[in-house]
Amino acid sequence: MSERGLESLGMFIGKAVTVSHLEGQVSISTDDGWSLHIYNRVVFSGLHSADASPFSLRLEVTASALDGSGMTLTFDDGSALHVDLSDDGYAGPEAMQLNSPDGGIIAWN
Repeated sequence: MSERGLESLGMFIGKAVTVSHLEGQVSISTDDGWSLHIYNRVVFSGLHSADASPFSLRLEVTASALDGSGMTLTFDDGSALHVDLSDDGYAGPEAMQLNSPDGGIIAWN
């Protein structure tokens, strides 16, 4: 993911989001219609585990970061979601898909 791709996730910072894990997919959605669907391998650190049973949490995104291994979103409860964007983390059909309220789509693969 490029720095430009990370910028498109900036609309999540400071917003309350619903983070859901169901059937191997993590989704993050806002009340104003943005949604991020994550298909790659994720590690959810802190109070919750993305490897556990399905869950849905209401959290606030406080930061996003890009490093050599992937993208990380940090939440107000101290937890963080790290998305493995390496070739080994790929699960398809794409790494992530961002849907905007106006129907626009950005896909990372």
